[in-house]
Amino acid sequence: MGRMHRSPRLITLLLMVAFSSLAYLPASASAAPTTDSFVAKVNKARASHGLVKVKVSTSLNESSRGYARWMLRRSYFGHLSSIRASHRFGLRGEVLARTRGGDPTAGQIVRAWLNSPTHRAVLLNPRYRWVGVGLAQGQSESQRTTLLVGHFGAR
Repeated sequence: MGRMHRSPRLITLLLMVAFSSLAYLPASASAAPTTDSFVAKVNKARASHGLVKVKVSTSLNESSRGYARWMLRRSYFGHLSSIRASHRFGLRGEVLARTRGGDPTAGQIVRAWLNSPTHRAVLLNPRYRWVGVGLAQGQSESQRTTLLVGHFGAR
């Protein structure tokens, strides 16, 4: 079977279409997700598919936190060209979520990602062994906003 080649623009467009479905997750009155709750939910999903757990990486944590804060400050939501983490990660992946109003749970976010083929591919990629989570909350476009960034890596 031949390989399917896509241009970077087409891939970006496809990812933006998929991510637009997550742009406004339903919010609940419960507490916002924590790094630990997010990693636990991702690992539960991975385990249910026979995959090894991902471990938290300091480098990916710093990268994801910085990017979540950067997006919130600029009222931006989308992917840039690279994940700023250790060069030891030869393979990297990113998932994003944004909510307006209340606080989503880690379970809500992970369920939404698992229902999106492009996000599911990142969460359930068997090559990923490391993860970093960035959470930023504040005002964006005059609304209370929660941004969650997950950076995944394989060495």
